[in-house]
Amino acid sequence: MGFTFDDVNAAKGKATRLAEIERLTAVEPRNAELIEPFLGGEEVNNSPTHAHHRYAINFLDLPLCRKCDGPGWLALTDDQRREALRQGIVAHDYPREVAADWPDLLAIVERLVKPERLKQSDEGGKRLWWRYLRPREEMYRAIEDLPDVLVINCGATPHMMFAQVPSNQVFAHSLFVFSTGGMAQFCTLQSRVHEIWARSFTSTLEDRLRYAASDCFETFPLPDGFDDSVAMSSAGQAYLSHRAALMVARNQGMTPTYNRFHDPQDSAEDITDLRRLHAAMDDAVLRAYGWDDLADRAAPEFLTEETEDDHSYQGRLFWPAPFRDELLARLLKLNEERAAEERQG
Repeated sequence: MGFTFDDVNAAKGKATRLAEIERLTAVEPRNAELIEPFLGGEEVNNSPTHAHHRYAINFLDLPLCRKCDGPGWLALTDDQRREALRQGIVAHDYPREVAADWPDLLAIVERLVKPERLKQSDEGGKRLWWRYLRPREEMYRAIEDLPDVLVINCGATPHMMFAQVPSNQVFAHSLFVFSTGGMAQFCTLQSRVHEIWARSFTSTLEDRLRYAASDCFETFPLPDGFDDSVAMSSAGQAYLSHRAALMVARNQGMTPTYNRFHDPQDSAEDITDLRRLHAAMDDAVLRAYGWDDLADRAAPEFLTEETEDDHSYQGRLFWPAPFRDELLARLLKLNEERAAEERQG
């Protein structure tokens, strides 16, 4: 948390107050270059617009300081460069920019991050104390050209809820980030079809889901053409647009919205329409698999302790157990077929 500007943790001495950003950028406008929006699972689940309210200092992969006291590589003469190369020093050893070029930000990280890093057993974390410990550079490379991504809170969450958010943010470890954010993919992942798979194979805390990519997504047999299906794109966009408008109008995030979604006593028009649009997504996904017979019979019910044995589904508007079992059996068979195809190359 020492990298962040966060009033709650600043009060505990673990972060910097948000107001300090204004002072830092006024003193040195260049400080704004390395202060980025910071998004966590709490904001995704509870902000009506999934908006960040925190920022983070991000030194990326910058070296701490230059290896020599002289000028940078580009300022060296040809003779100086030849001598450097003879000594085994290359251009990378003379970086154009280093963390020390932002002394105000480096001082914050040195005060709040470095002491904690030096207590850890991770040698890389100790040595590179001004950088993120697990930066996930491959993820940021994958999303750098995308305007938006899909995210899900991978901590214990009461409902399986995907959100579309801007990609130009620092994402907390509490989020799983999808490198494509198309509406057909959103439709697939937000559907009850995918939720059955996720709840069958990932861990839970009581009835709360812990979405793990290795268990929920990498093994999930996606329908053919899931990324460019017109039917799924249309259903996903209609659902997402309505949900977004509903949350803004009610000033509620996804968690209270889905509490209403699963409440049989809530018959307000906005939530009734959301339920209808969710069923339309499910229908599009089932038909994308070619399972029209299931699509024709899909009928979610408000499940109770009397009608449902699995506590994960009690109190939810979902398909009853026999239908879930039939659908899961087909998904497992498809998973097995896909695995056999992969083994055959």
